[in-house]
Amino acid sequence: MAKDNYPSYPGGDYHPENDNSSGNPYGGADDPDYWSDDTDSGYGASNASSGPANGYPGYGAPNDPYGSSGYAGAAPYGAGGRRLVQGDGKVRAVESISYGFRTVFASPAAWIVGSLIVGVICTAVFTVGTFMTMSTMAASGAFDPETATTSPSVAGGFNPLAMILFLLLMVAVQVTFAAAALRAADGAKITFGDFFSNPNLGKTIVFALIVNLVTGGIPYLIPMLYGSDTDIAMIVQMLINLALLFLAPLYMLMYLFVLDQGASFGDAVNRGFQAGSRNYLSLLGFSLLWSLIILVSAIPLGLGLLITMPAYMAALAYVFRQASGGIYPED
Repeated sequence: MAKDNYPSYPGGDYHPENDNSSGNPYGGADDPDYWSDDTDSGYGASNASSGPANGYPGYGAPNDPYGSSGYAGAAPYGAGGRRLVQGDGKVRAVESISYGFRTVFASPAAWIVGSLIVGVICTAVFTVGTFMTMSTMAASGAFDPETATTSPSVAGGFNPLAMILFLLLMVAVQVTFAAAALRAADGAKITFGDFFSNPNLGKTIVFALIVNLVTGGIPYLIPMLYGSDTDIAMIVQMLINLALLFLAPLYMLMYLFVLDQGASFGDAVNRGFQAGSRNYLSLLGFSLLWSLIILVSAIPLGLGLLITMPAYMAALAYVFRQASGGIYPED
């Protein structure tokens, strides 16, 4: 504090700065630490303005080793004027619905135009992949282009290159939209640059690709082992889909720990599983609610997906911050 600014002590002429006695709890003028300049020195700085850049630590879960840097730079109020609060580890799935749509409409140009661009690219890649697959199947005898019929077993016509390229594209879209969603959870108004500015993008794409291959790629190859027995293959596929639905809450947040906090792969698996198991029913309800919303939105020629898909990603970032103890806009 500055000596000239020290107020008079109420009820008398006593001034702690003039008291050098050992009984002065504030320290005296001869105490070298007494006149230290506390401007912007952290919590309690006399002239500190709000925000981590002025002495406040970054946001994060209590005792979170990534928290001090993971959310640094976030404002105390979001772009829409909503106050940022810190998660308590509990997911509130229903709140995520209104938050997701409100976030999209707060920055419609970036979200909706971005979704449109992604839709065009995905359609083009899927079309090319379909032709590649049909060509492979025709060459292997699994598909007759003249009659447009396939053999009972189409495993021989499977084109792994087309599927890998499409999976890579889907994972890249998933991660870049999640990066923008996390910026929105920081209280920022989203621009196109926010989709690609996260320093952990590459690392997260690799991690998410591994998770998607384990949970979405390999299990779907199992029915092909049954060859021409399509009835059994269909039953097996239904059982796999059901199992993945109930397992999803345990791994759906893992890649966000890598993207948001730079966690190692092993740490992301551990913390994602813990957050998922702690909020299992809430995250299961979250998945079911948003699956229904996305399904209904796809009815009008799929146009509703331009809004619901980014809204889902915003909602996922919202519940992730709640589960991980990070910050998010108060709804």
